[in-house]
Amino acid sequence: MNRRELVLALAERTEADRRTADETLTALLEIITETVASGDPVAISGKAPARKPATRR
Repeated sequence: MNRRELVLALAERTEADRRTADETLTALLEIITETVASGDPVAISGKAPARKPATRR
């Protein structure tokens, strides 16, 4: 599934227009990316956690 398909599926599932679904997806991805980049994990109940991989030294 690519981004376009994900936006369309999100719009359909939430009964939102494509623009709103795209803005929502963008905001969600930004929040997750910023949180993980700061070193904090993101855990959504029932889903796989997202965390920054350990760096090799």
